[in-house]
Amino acid sequence: MITDTLKMDLKLPMGRGTSTESSCLMRPFLRLFRTGKPPGKINYIFYRHIDKSAYNLGSLCYSEGGKILFFPGFQAKDLLWFLNKKGDFKKFKLSDFFVDHFTLESDFKKMHLTLLKKNRTSGKQYPAEFKTLKIDKDIFFWFGLSIQYPSLLEPTAKTISITLPTPSSDAKRRIQNVIDARKDAIFHILEQSDKKAFSTNEFIHFNFFICPDDIDIPKEHVFRSLPTKEPIVSNFHSDEPIPYRQHHVALAGIDKKIAVTVSRHQGTLKNNILTGMFEG
Repeated sequence: MITDTLKMDLKLPMGRGTSTESSCLMRPFLRLFRTGKPPGKINYIFYRHIDKSAYNLGSLCYSEGGKILFFPGFQAKDLLWFLNKKGDFKKFKLSDFFVDHFTLESDFKKMHLTLLKKNRTSGKQYPAEFKTLKIDKDIFFWFGLSIQYPSLLEPTAKTISITLPTPSSDAKRRIQNVIDARKDAIFHILEQSDKKAFSTNEFIHFNFFICPDDIDIPKEHVFRSLPTKEPIVSNFHSDEPIPYRQHHVALAGIDKKIAVTVSRHQGTLKNNILTGMFEG
């Protein structure tokens, strides 16, 4: 097979330096060049911490098949998923794999994880199936994410540059896929509502919801997957009311939005990175 080499550059309105790493901002395109499957429409989400340092929270894709994909800006072998409405968590291991992306089905009722080996040459679907939680007529809880330190996320580079091989016979089509996917992409930046300095025993919590255009998530559901109990989190404490901020991310081709909430909480997580999902 005759192959060409395609260089891709992504310039960001924030961040520092240049990266050649395969970040979550580029992983949707790695999927294109690994399998030939178009990434769909893409939008990016960043997290700007209290000290103004910027991190990649992830990439969101709306696929041609009507699914929503999230490529997270972290790597973790041991995660914990949300098991039931009582707030119990269950641990599972990823061995030599890490989470490449979360996939939400087109009916918004089910989701799964796609794992990728560290060498990024092969992947598989995690055997367990997960489900969303319908919390209102048109609002679905997708998943939650808790991280102990912002540095567990990828630092945002000013420019990302990667080189990828592609079959010469399909190079033109794939280049057009990249152009179409990034067209009108918006750089969404999440920040904490509370601007006081972080303490060493605080963690950051995100929740992802699917909802109609710009509808606020009801307050009683904002902390749906928040870990509050031993042994998952120790020394948990939260003042009332809890400050939080929510941000709505649009994806071309779908009339729903992804609402992402961010908050801060006192406590030490059992694992530095926790995911919160309902087991199917």
